[in-house]
Amino acid sequence: MEKGKKLTLEALLAKKEQREAERFAVRRVEVPSLGGTLDLERIPLTRIAAMMDGIGGDSMVDSLAFDAELIYACCPMMRNRELQAAYECAEPTEIVFRLLGDNMGEVTLMVSEILKMYGLDSGADLKTLVKN
Repeated sequence: MEKGKKLTLEALLAKKEQREAERFAVRRVEVPSLGGTLDLERIPLTRIAAMMDGIGGDSMVDSLAFDAELIYACCPMMRNRELQAAYECAEPTEIVFRLLGDNMGEVTLMVSEILKMYGLDSGADLKTLVKN
């Protein structure tokens, strides 16, 4: 839409339909170490906010736990029990680091792609939100 353009009822209704379609849209992320792509899906914003509330301070451990929980929640493949069993995961979210081979670059890439679905450009934007 053009900047300063007066919105009409029709335009707002069309935007609602567009947002509904986007809500169920899948984002594919290339995971180099796996040699392919994984699908990411949106979860309710309130669920992400609840996860953000759980981030304590500037602890790297807390940050990694958030990353694992976020990726697990948004990547349907990670929630597959057969996959978790094959990787011998005691806790479901362990699959994130096991599947990605503890590659922090790929963890960061996946988190970044998830945050883009919510209008955030990076983890820096997330940390700014959490601190405010």
